[in-house]
Amino acid sequence: MNDEQFAPTQTVQAAEPAASALPLFTSHAFWLRHRKLTYALLGAWFLSTFGVLFFARELSTWVVFGWPFSVYMAAQGLTLFYVALLGLFAYFAGDIERDQTHAEQKLLNTMFTPADIKPNENKGSDSNASQTTHQISTP
Repeated sequence: MNDEQFAPTQTVQAAEPAASALPLFTSHAFWLRHRKLTYALLGAWFLSTFGVLFFARELSTWVVFGWPFSVYMAAQGLTLFYVALLGLFAYFAGDIERDQTHAEQKLLNTMFTPADIKPNENKGSDSNASQTTHQISTP
């Protein structure tokens, strides 16, 4: 057998998907902001938990709803604080996600203009052959 029989006669280059053309800085900035948010809220969680337990005697001089502050925080207050931390994370993470989505959409809009999208009539022997597909021409 000859190796030339298996050599391709045409070179076909696949088009890159649009999402892979996104620059790395957008995803890097996205994860950097997520990590900063996570670390800040993790620090608030650690300081609140450790602070209430470590300074329990000093905090017991304050009275909240008839209970010493340290007892109230250990029983209910920290749980409410943790739920508030989760709410803050959801709110700020949503902002980060929205910013990232807008940045990606803006980048994709600058990469492909409507002139790049050409209708491609797909005609074959089927009864559904009159489908119109769109082909994006990449530079």
